[in-house]
Amino acid sequence: MEKKNRLLLVLEYPQIPLHNNPAEIALRELVVKRKISIGTRSEDGRVAWENMMSLRLNG
Repeated sequence: MEKKNRLLLVLEYPQIPLHNNPAEIALRELVVKRKISIGTRSEDGRVAWENMMSLRLNG
């Protein structure tokens, strides 16, 4: 109850995000793809995958 006013601010100001973790959301799709493919087969593949993730998240 003591946090009720803060939690309900989103009703007055809909531009306030409901959460504060956009980085996790951005990574979720990439992590699922990595799990499905069971990772990379070589060190070069791991480096390439990490570079692509970095470009995609920073782009």
